[in-house]
Amino acid sequence: NRPIGAWQYWQAEHYYRNQIAKSPEERDRVWRDVDYSSLAAYKTSVKGHREHLRKMLGVFDLKPTEYDRVPLERDSVQIEDVVVWLQPDFSARALVFAPSGGTVRGAVIALPDANQTPQDFAGILEGETPAPWLQDLLQHNIAVAVPLFVERTEDCKLCKQLGYYGGLKDERRILEELGFIVGRTMTGLEVQQVLAVTLERAAVAREH
Repeated sequence: NRPIGAWQYWQAEHYYRNQIAKSPEERDRVWRDVDYSSLAAYKTSVKGHREHLRKMLGVFDLKPTEYDRVPLERDSVQIEDVVVWLQPDFSARALVFAPSGGTVRGAVIALPDANQTPQDFAGILEGETPAPWLQDLLQHNIAVAVPLFVERTEDCKLCKQLGYYGGLKDERRILEELGFIVGRTMTGLEVQQVLAVTLERAAVAREH
């Protein structure tokens, strides 16, 4: 006889494993209507899939309302702390790097791991040398935006408070659970933040 908790865990794991085993066949069935004959045909054929993904992630149409740009450094590299406001209580933030004295030929949005800050990812903490990948892009006159995401840390006050119920939880897990209640996901929020940074960079390009 298994404890009820162990039985529930086994049941959920068994269900997920079965669904994963079936996923290749289901994927082929769901995506069989994709039209690769032209770019326009492809976009039309996947429109329904994109809308379905938006609903799954809880992504809504939020347009940038205001931009805040604060220059941080202007030596060999231009660095700006950029905040894009989407709602009064929701914004996207990123560190934007641009080569000094050169024409910007393109732009890249580089996403750090959930356990890295933008500063650590870019190698610009005090005493560090900028990361090789960042230097290489800037040398080729490519601007780089590194969004700020919620880190997977466990040292926040709420993490410690909730640790008394089922073990310590990191910030991302707590927010993922809260988002579920209102029909949002952390992935969806971060997709919107990345899109907001993209629109901000497009606005900068138009200004120049």
